[in-house]
Amino acid sequence: QAAINTAAAAGAGAKGWTADLVVDKSGATQQQVNDKTALFYNNVAEMVADTKLKAGKAVITHGYYAPNDGGGARYLIKDTATDYSIPVANNLHAVFADSFDIRKFGIVDSKTKDQDAELARMRNYADTREYEIDFHNFWIRAPKENYPYMGTGKYLGTVKGLWFEQAHKYKNLKITHDKTVRLNSGEHLLVFAPVTNPDVETWVVFENITLDAWCDNYQPLTEDYWGYYDGQRHGIFCHPRSKSMGGEIEGWADQTNYSFRFKDIHFESPAYSYNITTNAVCARKNIIENVTGTYVGLLYNFQALDVIAKDIA
Repeated sequence: QAAINTAAAAGAGAKGWTADLVVDKSGATQQQVNDKTALFYNNVAEMVADTKLKAGKAVITHGYYAPNDGGGARYLIKDTATDYSIPVANNLHAVFADSFDIRKFGIVDSKTKDQDAELARMRNYADTREYEIDFHNFWIRAPKENYPYMGTGKYLGTVKGLWFEQAHKYKNLKITHDKTVRLNSGEHLLVFAPVTNPDVETWVVFENITLDAWCDNYQPLTEDYWGYYDGQRHGIFCHPRSKSMGGEIEGWADQTNYSFRFKDIHFESPAYSYNITTNAVCARKNIIENVTGTYVGLLYNFQALDVIAKDIA
């Protein structure tokens, strides 16, 4: 009994049992065991609201909006933010630390929902490396934010769209825009804007992409028309943003090691003009296969050493 009392006293403080008590053979204290044990939440909102969170804690959510919605993920609580972390209580930040899936960033299937913040967080994480980004055949409304294009003067001064810098494989995406606002010159749906020229051939793949860029108040040629470069590229737009890669109009890119594959691309609506372009990227190869659309006005602009195309509407 005396030995038990002595052991108990060693782990007790002024208010009784403490977290400093050694609880396993490794010598770990109860507090250390607690710190290693992940906290579980039904959704991200519960995680954000928990005032007991501390830096260094591991967190698991069962869903993004609701349990089992496909958005459950693991996070690490840190005291510094990243460009893809989620602000939580106590001025802390939940940093995504899981396998990649767009649903884990809160992205849902909707042609009208404003998901600009969620899409930006997803892109910022995805662009830390190359991924195969599966959009699960979701409809996505293109963000309204500008992407950091290196154009100068009046040329493409306003460029919008869902943009990435890394050479991902983008697949199973259906993308549109805010139909209450006219899609103007220099405003696109899907944008690849590389900042570096890779050392080896690097493929950028767009597969099973549906684009809906119709706007009944389109910009006619007579309205502030700037000629062939007025940005009538309302589809997939590939253009470097780095000045060293020809990101400015005055300095077109030299040969790069990017190659592109566009496969199973469908234009759903009668937009004023569509375009698939790899302009100024100077690709090694452009392979274009099965591009469809029941409307006229499909424009293509490929700058490459080798272009292979078949089954083009």
